[in-house]
Amino acid sequence: MMLLLLCGGCAEQKGNGAEGAFQPVQDAETYANIFTSYEEKMAAAVMEETKSSDTALAHAEAAGMGGAGDGENDYSGTNLQVEAVDEGDIVKTDGAYIYRADGNRVYVAEAKDGTLKKIDTLTLKENAYISELYVDEERLVAVSAAYFAIPYAAESAGAEATIEHSGTSLFVYDIKDKENIELVREITQEGNFLTARKAGNFFYLITCQYPYVYRQETMMPPAYSDSAAGEEMLSLSYDRIYYPVGVENLTPSQMMVGAVDLASDQPIAIESYIGAGENVYMNENSLYIVANEGYDFWLVRDMAVGAAEGEEEAPKEITENESLLYAFGIDGTSVTARANSKVPGRILNQFSMDEYNGHFRIATTVTDSNGDTDNRVYILSGI
Repeated sequence: MMLLLLCGGCAEQKGNGAEGAFQPVQDAETYANIFTSYEEKMAAAVMEETKSSDTALAHAEAAGMGGAGDGENDYSGTNLQVEAVDEGDIVKTDGAYIYRADGNRVYVAEAKDGTLKKIDTLTLKENAYISELYVDEERLVAVSAAYFAIPYAAESAGAEATIEHSGTSLFVYDIKDKENIELVREITQEGNFLTARKAGNFFYLITCQYPYVYRQETMMPPAYSDSAAGEEMLSLSYDRIYYPVGVENLTPSQMMVGAVDLASDQPIAIESYIGAGENVYMNENSLYIVANEGYDFWLVRDMAVGAAEGEEEAPKEITENESLLYAFGIDGTSVTARANSKVPGRILNQFSMDEYNGHFRIATTVTDSNGDTDNRVYILSGI
């Protein structure tokens, strides 16, 4: 069944500004409790689910779980969702030179008169693996996975130990002189790479990670480093880690949003937000991060318990089948949390979202307990 709904203002929304929509965790105890309380709730729900009958579980399973350039150039570029906001690719060109990523290397070639001339091979660290490239007239940015060890005081061991962390690194090269390309900056941000965007000289890096929850002593805030400020790995202060107000069943993950001015030596600005991120839309003034919240586990639990208690039919619309939206304002390296909101249904990808005349539009698919789907478009204002 296909149904298109245009809904304005029918999403659950927490007010504008970081104070209304997000609050800082402030200290290590609060930071740890946010995740451990979620884990305890999930464990209790798992126990409850296992008490349900096989028939109830079968009933739950049956519910269906389980751009181009600006037209003035004579060469093609990366397919962009928003013209002024660059997105990454493993091959980039400025019309005269071609940059290709392969493993931990970037091959640079000049394209002239229908022929290619090798210019240089840039080799990153041995354990690097490039996922994306960004190029402008002056700089090349290579995005790579990174791994590093962080020391911590292990009380149970009575000595200092280290924890292996995964992160994402930016290698920034000065490419003004193609005969003398030089690495000028290296930035590492904790978390697995989600996506990045580049608008003018400003680069925005978004990473995600699941923090350690099995022992409170390992609940460490995200780490980062920027060679513009030194080689040391630094820990994000707790007043720069935020949780969304009024969001239940929050995925025990966190997103790091980093913003850096490639044209200055100003250190990267990073803040962390509790919750998962899956799809991103960004224009010159706004950033939206959306995750499919209410993991199917909660659906299984609620439907199984309902069936075990003799309910004849599960709810027509599954409230856990929804998308959680974080909205940010962008001004250079200032990324300001504006609001969090929920809309029913799940989105397909980043092209399910856009913004027009200050209104955010998002297309979702809602699946009911019979496996039937409705396609909807929600228009949100004031976020």
